[in-house]
Amino acid sequence: MWQDECVPLLRGVFGDLGDTYEYVDNRLEEILVYAAHYVASEFNFANDYTVTIATSTITPDPTTSADKDFINLVVLRAAMMLTNYEYKTASTKAYVIKDGPSSIDGKAVAEHKKQLAATAKRVYDNAVLLYRAGKAVSIAAVMSTANIDYYGTTYSNSRYSPNRPFH
Repeated sequence: MWQDECVPLLRGVFGDLGDTYEYVDNRLEEILVYAAHYVASEFNFANDYTVTIATSTITPDPTTSADKDFINLVVLRAAMMLTNYEYKTASTKAYVIKDGPSSIDGKAVAEHKKQLAATAKRVYDNAVLLYRAGKAVSIAAVMSTANIDYYGTTYSNSRYSPNRPFH
């Protein structure tokens, strides 16, 4: 089933790895279905995909026909949607509180999430260009060309390290 392949791919691209996950599988499946809806309506694939959001189904199953372009575009679109969601959430907490010598600054996290959202959009846009140019969409190839400036950035908090591409 598509969930068995797409959820781990999305976790890998988004950086939701390790012993405990930030997002449960059902939430990622839901985001993947939304992404599939957009991708299926934006492009013409060899298979005519029907995405039903109410039942979280994609038919035919893209993994049975090994439609890597569809799968990779959906995963990259879902990663873009997740980073946008995280940026939106972080921006609601982008405030500075000062009390004497102590301060809490939520702006840095929001700015970081904004950069990640921009990177995710750039990665997806590069994948779209490759697909429209008639080339196979490889997640690794697209990410390696689109993230040059991102990987050159050093973050002091390991949670936001370059080893976690969109997180």
